[in-house]
Amino acid sequence: MQHGIHKVVGFEKGAPYTLQVKFADGMSPTIDFAPAILHDGPRFFPDLRKLVETWERSAA
Repeated sequence: MQHGIHKVVGFEKGAPYTLQVKFADGMSPTIDFAPAILHDGPRFFPDLRKLVETWERSAA
């Protein structure tokens, strides 16, 4: 299965641990990061909170 690379043009915070990501092609899925953050977060995503906060500052 091939996956394209799409440009992110914006995002909005939703419910806790979710982001609605807006892509240049018009798609805007809501992604629930709770399973990754709450279950695998400390091991696999130690800097995820910092990344999301950086996105929020750059979008403001």
